[in-house]
Amino acid sequence: MAARASAFHPIDLDQVLAYQHPTLILRLHDKLGMSEHEAKELFDDLKRFLFLCATHREKLGPTDRIDEAWHNFILFTKDYRNFCNRLLGKFIEHVPITQAARSSKDGGTMRTTSRLARQAFGEELSSNWQYRKSDAASCLSDCTRCSGSTNCGN
Repeated sequence: MAARASAFHPIDLDQVLAYQHPTLILRLHDKLGMSEHEAKELFDDLKRFLFLCATHREKLGPTDRIDEAWHNFILFTKDYRNFCNRLLGKFIEHVPITQAARSSKDGGTMRTTSRLARQAFGEELSSNWQYRKSDAASCLSDCTRCSGSTNCGN
């Protein structure tokens, strides 16, 4: 699959997925009470979501499960920043939205995220990509504050 990337930094999905963070996997296993296999699958889905954020201009919103993994990854601040800058070519900002803004959402962010994920990764996505009514795109991605000399195109 050819991903859209900036002229400064080609983004390679295989390299993004090859990135490992055993301490984060252990944290997801312990904090979320999931098996090691489930924690690895969730982290892979988070990396896929962040890949979408880096290669598309649309505002995207994670499912609750992917967002929970994202919150845990961000706690490893230096690792998260290095992952974004080195493998995605820009820092993917995590932007929570208010309850009022969430309830006014029409689901467009979730539909866009789901459509792009199916196009990029196939129709058979793991259960981590299933939105629940409570998700309502509670967190968004944003690269309006990219690091380095990359141009987000936003």
